[in-house]
Amino acid sequence: MASIELTSDCREAVSRAFLDLAEKTVSAGMRQGDVALLLLDLAEAYLMKVSGEIIAEGSIQSQVIHDRLKN
Repeated sequence: MASIELTSDCREAVSRAFLDLAEKTVSAGMRQGDVALLLLDLAEAYLMKVSGEIIAEGSIQSQVIHDRLKN
């Protein structure tokens, strides 16, 4: 399991990249609300893809992720 410090560092890096993507998309002319909905849709699609892979694998990882998502 990743350390809390590593998790925090990763979250910060992803957060910066995510906000940068949102800002660039708004700068390119898309309305902020539309950007938010687009990013939400992409995040949901990614979550569904990963979840499907885990279920297909039938591994113990599915239980770990399920437990994490519950919290």
